[in-house]
Amino acid sequence: MSRIEGVPEEAAGPYTRLVYAGSRRRFAGRLPEPVAVYAHHPLLMNGYGAFELAFQRSNKVPERLKLLAEVKAAALAGCEWCLDFGSWLSRDAGVTERQLRELHHFRDSDAFSGEESSCSSTPRASRARLSRSPTSWSPAFASALTSRSWWS
Repeated sequence: MSRIEGVPEEAAGPYTRLVYAGSRRRFAGRLPEPVAVYAHHPLLMNGYGAFELAFQRSNKVPERLKLLAEVKAAALAGCEWCLDFGSWLSRDAGVTERQLRELHHFRDSDAFSGEESSCSSTPRASRARLSRSPTSWSPAFASALTSRSWWS
């Protein structure tokens, strides 16, 4: 539960109700809590929705790697909702339960390939160096990205 209450549907304007309906259709009848919280500021809700859609539809990095990095970032941020939702999405993309359990000590685990392990180290490095560019990523992760022409 977030510390900010979401906008209830009965108090939402027509556009927000339309966004709620689309979110429910997309997420098996449930309204994700962040959508209701962002509804306090419709412009922010639109921007964040566009960001999420672009991230979801990007195909520069394999889905499994995106989701592993997303769950790792959620763990670092301490967002329980993000961990729960990210884990659910990850399982659908083929991330194993063992990988999710061992994500906090991925460097010592044999559950991850080298590419997955590099991807899992990126959120921590990014958190420590938020102002740096992609050149600050681990060499193995940067190599994996550039070797597949994902930046083209």
